[in-house]
Amino acid sequence: MSQHDPAARFATELEALYRAAGSPKHGVLIFQASRQTPSVKLNAQSLSDWFGGTSTPSSDAAVRFLVEYLQPQAQKRTGYASRSTEQWLQLLKGAREARRSSRIGRPRTRNTATSSDAIAGALGRPISQYTALELEVHRAITVAGQADKLPDLPPYVSRAHDGQLAQVVAAASAGNSRCAVLVGGSSTGKTRACWEAIQRLPQPWRLWHPYEPTRPEAAATALNQVGSHTVVWLNEVQHYLLATDAALAERIAAGLRSLLLDRDRAPVLILGTIWREYWAQLTTPPRQGDPDPHAQARELLDGAQIAVSDNFSPADLNALQYLAKGDIRLRYAAKHAEQGRITQLLAGVPELERRYRTAPAPAKALIEVAMDARRLGHPLLLPHSLLAKATPGYLHDVEWDQAGDDWLERAFAYTARPCHGTLGPVTPHRPRPDEPTTPQPCYRLADYLDQLGRLERSRIFPPAQLWAAIQDGPTGVHGFLHFAYWAESRGRYNLAGELGWRAASSGNINALPLLAYLWRRVGKTDGLEELAMTAADHGDYEIILELAMTKREEGDRAGAEELYQYAADRGALEALRYLAALRLHAGDQSGAEAIYQQGVDAGDDEAMVELALLRERGGDPAGAVALAEQAATRGNTAALTQIADAREDNGDLRAAESLHLRAAEHGNLNALGDVVYIRATKLGDRSGAHAVAMRAARQGTYGPLKRLIVHMDDAGSKAEAEELAAQAVDLGDDTALQQLATLRAWAGDEESAMRLYRQAAEKGNLSALWTTAQQKEQQGDHVAALALYERAFERGATWAAGRMAIQHERLGNPHDANSLALRAADHGDTRALAELAIVRENAGDPDGAEQLVMQAIERGDPGGLRRLANLRRHKGNTAAAQTLYRQAIQHGHNESLLPLAAMFEEEQDANGAEVVYREAINAGVVGALSQLADLKERKGDQTAAEQIRRYGLNIDGSIATGYNW
Repeated sequence: MSQHDPAARFATELEALYRAAGSPKHGVLIFQASRQTPSVKLNAQSLSDWFGGTSTPSSDAAVRFLVEYLQPQAQKRTGYASRSTEQWLQLLKGAREARRSSRIGRPRTRNTATSSDAIAGALGRPISQYTALELEVHRAITVAGQADKLPDLPPYVSRAHDGQLAQVVAAASAGNSRCAVLVGGSSTGKTRACWEAIQRLPQPWRLWHPYEPTRPEAAATALNQVGSHTVVWLNEVQHYLLATDAALAERIAAGLRSLLLDRDRAPVLILGTIWREYWAQLTTPPRQGDPDPHAQARELLDGAQIAVSDNFSPADLNALQYLAKGDIRLRYAAKHAEQGRITQLLAGVPELERRYRTAPAPAKALIEVAMDARRLGHPLLLPHSLLAKATPGYLHDVEWDQAGDDWLERAFAYTARPCHGTLGPVTPHRPRPDEPTTPQPCYRLADYLDQLGRLERSRIFPPAQLWAAIQDGPTGVHGFLHFAYWAESRGRYNLAGELGWRAASSGNINALPLLAYLWRRVGKTDGLEELAMTAADHGDYEIILELAMTKREEGDRAGAEELYQYAADRGALEALRYLAALRLHAGDQSGAEAIYQQGVDAGDDEAMVELALLRERGGDPAGAVALAEQAATRGNTAALTQIADAREDNGDLRAAESLHLRAAEHGNLNALGDVVYIRATKLGDRSGAHAVAMRAARQGTYGPLKRLIVHMDDAGSKAEAEELAAQAVDLGDDTALQQLATLRAWAGDEESAMRLYRQAAEKGNLSALWTTAQQKEQQGDHVAALALYERAFERGATWAAGRMAIQHERLGNPHDANSLALRAADHGDTRALAELAIVRENAGDPDGAEQLVMQAIERGDPGGLRRLANLRRHKGNTAAAQTLYRQAIQHGHNESLLPLAAMFEEEQDANGAEVVYREAINAGVVGALSQLADLKERKGDQTAAEQIRRYGLNIDGSIATGYNW
């Protein structure tokens, strides 16, 4: 990979930061990360891969921690020119995009001719052998007066997303592997668009639709058998990437990534469809310290989104009128659809919703059981027993008394009745001939009602009868754990414990960390060590290492050593290092050396580094260097550089320089930065420092040259520093000028800083473009600001779209501002609409602001409503703010419940605040449970507050007073 590549540049800069901070031990980073609030989980292998450039971090939280922890040390130690965290995250985004670009889109170099013999055993069938209905395109409605022999589907109206999809299909047809996922609401035409697109693919293209015995199992089992010229059809991709078994889902995502990367199997075309809420779940990075269950999926989906609007545009409606002349179904849709919702009407959505709203009580309860089971994460097919057992819990006493003896049969009959020729609300599943039979009848909830339930019932916690039916049913061990996490995220700790214990008892070892967390939370200590040891026996060391650390902090050294030894005996190499550290702390150097040697013998490079440093400190410099060289030959130069640092501190500059040069010879070119520092600052050899820095830069490593630039600038050689920065840019590092500008700005030299920012912007540096554009904007030069933002946008900075729209607005071009914001939103980026809405609100145009955020909502993003509500709340317009918060909540932005509850508190309505906090808890909003506890505390009910924090809530929402599992 070229060092000019953003992925390589990110790795180089991250390693340079690490070296500038003194190459702290990985164990130190892991320990410090774990002590963050919330904690950040790191491991030695990931750190080694990130600093070495063999992989790019998938977690923003990990990078944020590394930057915020390492930069102050680097600046203090070497004068390192720090970046803002946001600039680092922008670099990270570019690195991820570059890695994705390097994985896909490569033309095949081998012969693409495929004989019939070669594809005889290939997965799938020729595309021509499928029908649209087989591939799960919704059957269209039937209307009065319809001819008997109309095609299954009406004529197709091409829309904006079809053009984007056609480009992807054309690239695949030309020999390049591609992935595209259509993202939109239910019944918006996503699957039909994919069906129409693949009709353009010539022979020998075929299609594979994995669904038997289950979708995730089929995909995981046969992905490695996919051959070239294959469409991998992943309709409703959440069934694969959000499978109940999270590990299986990530294996599928990893397999799909490998398929895109495999040039011997190119070209392949992965096509998927997904609802917006599932897309957000898969692609949103986890909060700092949280697990990252969708890292592989996020990498796979990066850049694959094609947004599908819920509504036909005016141009689409004009095209529909022409095609409707030949199809009565289109004429009916054109006449009766509201707000351009053509595809929804054709799929029978209005009738489905009417049937649900007006259903008799037992039938409505049955539908709501199905809705709740699906939003909990139950697989697509719902067993008869689950529906039958749970439904009575959804009926009030009067409704139950009036239901009659045959209530269940009538409820199933009502929900199975078709809606204008399309499937009813809850319909029996009819297995295909090649599908395995199920032990009992299963049912499927209509897609639209599935989506509606997730929206309208998201703030309702399902009753106990559904949870009992789930535990009695054929859920499977992975299902129990999934439901346990769902309950835990909504403050039902006792229920989570029951489900987690059920999963663990059924053999799911992955439930043990959740159980350990819940036990610690409720104060249950008996059995915790046994649980930790059981996990360690199965290769999961996290619990036992955390427990050992707790014992160490509490002063129980013997207990900590026992647990570390137990983990080490079962293969946890890091436990040996922690054990050695304990011995060192106790003054037992020989014992520590012996333990480190055990790690070395087991192949632990980190132990080799620690042992080398220990020997250096113990007066065995030759032995230390020998071990450091051994570690370096295995790719870990940390010991060489750290021994060099120690000798530098002791005044042995030539020995330090020699060791850093040895580290460079082993591939760590950033060690040359230390050589530059020694020569320039301590030996007075600027010429020699310059030679070393240029040597590294010509090999694509710019850290040493940047250290020389910082030294020159600090020493007063401003012109030389600028000349070196310009040389660095010419050699491929477009950040050098920008970083020097930042140094000048920190020093208070604003004039010089802005001059350098402009120079960096002229050379295309995105951060400098942003800074310079902001300056122009603040000066009121919106024409110049617009030009700079446009340059950034052309270089791939989609975040610039919002600022471009605002410049058009300031220049009196509201139409252009609207067009730009809408164009960005149609490509999946609604930030410009939200930013423009804030500008119009501040300009005294609240109606215009609301119109813009509603356009964002139509494209699946209700967050703009909350931003607008926050602004009105800040201005004191509480009634308008509450209205907007409620609108945001109704559109699925449950995070708006927290500021709404806070407003109730501000108005001294504690009861109203509690109701809203409880809704937020039921919706899984992070922090809502602690907010409820704080509210109880402010009301003087300390007991209730402590019980909520410790035990959470019962299923019915009452405060739990203890644990019962």
